[in-house]
Amino acid sequence: MSTTRRPLPSLAMGRTTLLPGAILLALLTALWLAVAAPALAAGVLSHRTISNVATIEWDAAGGRASQQSNRVDLSVGPSSVPLSLTVYRFASNSATVSVPVSAPRCGAGGTSASLATAWQGQRLDPASLLAVDEIMPGEPFLFMIEDSARNQDPGRIEAIEVIVRARSGDSETLTVYETAADSGRFAGFIQTVQIPPPPAGDDCRLSVEPGDLLTVESLSADHRTTAATATLNVLADPFGYVFDSFDGKVISGTRVTLIDNSTGQPAQVFGDDGDAAYPSTVTSGGTVTDSHGTVYNFSPGLYRFPLIRPGAYRLRVEPPPGYSAPSVRLPAEMAGLRTPGGRPFTIVDGSYGRPFALSGPEPVRISIPLDGPRAPIRLVKEASRTLAEPGDAVAFTIAVRNADARLGTGATRVTDLLPPALRLRPESLRVDGGPAAAELAGDGSSFTVTLATMAPGESRRISYMAEVKPGAAAGDAVNRAEAVADGGLGSNVADAVVRIQRDSIAGRMTILGRVMDGGCGADPAKAAGVAGVRVMLEDGSYAVTDRDGRYHFEGVRPGTHVVQLDDMTLPADRAAAECERSSRSAGRAFSRFVDGRGGALKRADFRLVETAPRESRAAPARPRPAAMSNAEAAGAERDWLAGQEPGVGWLFPEPDHNPRAPLVRVAIKHRPGQTVRLLADGKPVDPVAFEGSRKNAAGTVAVSLWRGIPIDGRQATLTAEVRNADNSVAETLRRVVRYGASPMRAELLRDRSVLVADGVSRPVLAVRLTDRDG
Repeated sequence: MSTTRRPLPSLAMGRTTLLPGAILLALLTALWLAVAAPALAAGVLSHRTISNVATIEWDAAGGRASQQSNRVDLSVGPSSVPLSLTVYRFASNSATVSVPVSAPRCGAGGTSASLATAWQGQRLDPASLLAVDEIMPGEPFLFMIEDSARNQDPGRIEAIEVIVRARSGDSETLTVYETAADSGRFAGFIQTVQIPPPPAGDDCRLSVEPGDLLTVESLSADHRTTAATATLNVLADPFGYVFDSFDGKVISGTRVTLIDNSTGQPAQVFGDDGDAAYPSTVTSGGTVTDSHGTVYNFSPGLYRFPLIRPGAYRLRVEPPPGYSAPSVRLPAEMAGLRTPGGRPFTIVDGSYGRPFALSGPEPVRISIPLDGPRAPIRLVKEASRTLAEPGDAVAFTIAVRNADARLGTGATRVTDLLPPALRLRPESLRVDGGPAAAELAGDGSSFTVTLATMAPGESRRISYMAEVKPGAAAGDAVNRAEAVADGGLGSNVADAVVRIQRDSIAGRMTILGRVMDGGCGADPAKAAGVAGVRVMLEDGSYAVTDRDGRYHFEGVRPGTHVVQLDDMTLPADRAAAECERSSRSAGRAFSRFVDGRGGALKRADFRLVETAPRESRAAPARPRPAAMSNAEAAGAERDWLAGQEPGVGWLFPEPDHNPRAPLVRVAIKHRPGQTVRLLADGKPVDPVAFEGSRKNAAGTVAVSLWRGIPIDGRQATLTAEVRNADNSVAETLRRVVRYGASPMRAELLRDRSVLVADGVSRPVLAVRLTDRDG
């Protein structure tokens, strides 16, 4: 066999020339890819077998030579192993997963990843996790890949490679370990830090910026192909603004201090990298530098506390001049306000200085509303009298008004400081006429009334009684009141002065006497007294003689007084007699001048003589109107058959009946043998309300009765169908009953009143109250 020798074919890759053995490998690989690629690209839905035989030909001395390889069968199909990648954050109360997590190795150098100082209190064995799709800048995140195909040795904990990338440019390659041997679950974590500073590769920290997009990729066994991917957003809106609660304008220059609520001291704060110390007090719109030299420039109105440990905290706010905190406005009242980025402000308990709890090292970015310059609360206080004595009662009123035209006050505490001479009567305390409670000081020196938020321009009225203590010293008793609302809004100090006068028994005089019948010659010891005579002083005070004709005035101020009989209250056939002419009577038998000093007891007697009966000028006595009982007004216990004549008629309610409750009784007169069907507003009355029918002794009159028929609304239309024995309608009666629950008009009935105020007769006022329908 002759062979013609030809040059050996060669394949070049770069600068390398493949030898014949390499040629065979290259041809086998190319052929396998050419056959397998279409099936893989099409996404094989079931297992298929791909057979591969390679042939090589070359020129030999005897001619062209060739050789075939062995056949290689390759089964191709979808993986039966599920693969997933989930991203988590640390959580405690809301955790849904608890797994052990080992620190990954970073890059080729094998450095282990670690959590920043702020997060080192978080447990990793096991870690409590919550699945998320977004994190804060500077927060670590955890991830878990379920890939049982990579669990090749059940006896040991295995590892896979993961690449974490940030759209802003940084990336980290991590070696991640199984959570337990033979688990097929691989978990790891990476700490994020906020840019700036600029990112540094393979430093076991992923540099991010607000609004970044993070990608977590699990690499396949060849370390080049992505097996599973997850994405994670980095929050961009800081929303920690100080703003005007009325118009939403952001406010710079506010000092905000983060307080550890358990100690009352400034809290420990970390920078965005989780390690650097960060100030616990910042100024909105200002600049902060942490211990690692990172500079934080706040936009107008913005403040930040990047990271703090778990615990309970509160914010202490020091507003710029003209503003106050906490705000008195409710979150619902500020719902329409927006941040400079167009998002709603985040208003929570911490916005009002109240404590808030964090379960993990989280950023504190709480919006803080401030109330702008406001008009103070206005108080006006008045006393019912300016002079008082021990035992006297004094009525006080405090008018409270929100003078601000834009904002409410918030809860307002009005404190009244009582002088030592006065004592509060707690049961007399009223707010806007209704009973109110007060916080009383232990020594009784003050009390406080808390009013609900007052709207712009709204006024409230507090009233109470105080009595002068028996041991009160003479002099001015000054009563002061002041108000303070939530947020520190104050008021003016309002006062009322009452002058206390002390008069002992030696400083007052007593006037007494007797009105006697029988004229001037009657023996005073035996003369009959005249009862019911009114005796008056010049200041309008009066006394009425008892059955022995005696009267007295005590506690009268020293000096000259006039004591006089009201001759209209003398018996019609009696008149006052002047038994001795004296300047003390001023020429009038029914009048006396009485003069005395403090402690004096003065007497002024009057004698009556018989005279011709005179015509009484007193107001004619009118019978006192008798009030009906509730039962009588409702028509109860009434004999409906008494005095009734045969026929058909509506006995009750009468046309002008005014029920005292929204229920009514009905009585219908009809002939024996007839029945009555009663309807209320067109609907048959409930049969339970029917009390039955009664006939008189003669059998000529029957009455049907109903009780407890409700009146829905302000009136009810009642219809009675009187039917004969053959069920034909004999007569139809209708009546409208109106129920007046709320009076709208009051009218004095003079003809039914006793309008006499003579000190002897008892006056009676008759008033008619009518509703809107009259």
